[in-house]
Amino acid sequence: MARSHLKGCGQEVVNTRPVIRTIAIDILFLVAYGVVAVVMTWPLAARSGTHLHAGSADSLFHYWNGWWVRQALRLGESPFYTRHFFYPTGTSLVSNNFAWLNIAAWLVLSPVVGDVAAYNIPILINLALCGYAMFLLAREVTGDG
Repeated sequence: MARSHLKGCGQEVVNTRPVIRTIAIDILFLVAYGVVAVVMTWPLAARSGTHLHAGSADSLFHYWNGWWVRQALRLGESPFYTRHFFYPTGTSLVSNNFAWLNIAAWLVLSPVVGDVAAYNIPILINLALCGYAMFLLAREVTGDG
């Protein structure tokens, strides 16, 4: 049995829900939020290998960020400076908004699933994890679990 150290009215609250059941509920909600992420972004999942999510310039810029970090690492250069902007002098990217966790996932996934899918998959995963984190927060705040 799982034991909770939540205090309610000066008394310890004992959670009698078995650990296996709690894990099963967590998996269920994580999968449910994954399905919600796919439905909310449809048809991204169906076209994840050929289309970037959304149609904004931000999508293109973040995709470029991932490409640039990979290029810089391959060439042994700093990802915080590029000559691709303001050529020939270049510019600093120190204050650039790199999404490092997404870029790390992109670098790992791109050789396996391709660049565009490797860009889109972490976005879907992030949406699902954000929903799941909200579920965990609500469970903690309400003491139901």
